[in-house]
Amino acid sequence: DEDFGYYDEEDITESADNRSNLKSKSSLASSEKKSPKATGKLGFDLEALIKTLLSTKVRNIGTNPDELPEDKIIRLIEAATDIVTSQPVFLELTGPLKIVSDIHGQYKDLLRFMDLARHPPHSNYLFLGDYVDRGKQ
Repeated sequence: DEDFGYYDEEDITESADNRSNLKSKSSLASSEKKSPKATGKLGFDLEALIKTLLSTKVRNIGTNPDELPEDKIIRLIEAATDIVTSQPVFLELTGPLKIVSDIHGQYKDLLRFMDLARHPPHSNYLFLGDYVDRGKQ
């Protein structure tokens, strides 16, 4: 019974609940304890932001600058950098997992892929890099 298509708010809330239940099983559990939400670094509700970004209402993200103000983006990037740099260089992963690379800032393509392959925590992902475009060369 595959679940394809856009996720509604109930699915996203369920995903957030499942993520918290999976923490003890995750090799990243120790770094998640230092997450921005736990330390209050972000100054905004990360779960609410994730729900907004995954909702069908913002599939045209970027058309309304109030959806994701620059200050939130900066704080989110800083917090994500702290989490990523605290991770080991070598990861021992168990499958199945989806490997994603070279999305070059195409957020809609990433969401479309996750709609087909299932959103976390229902699927595991390994992101290799090239998340954003390089801009003018």
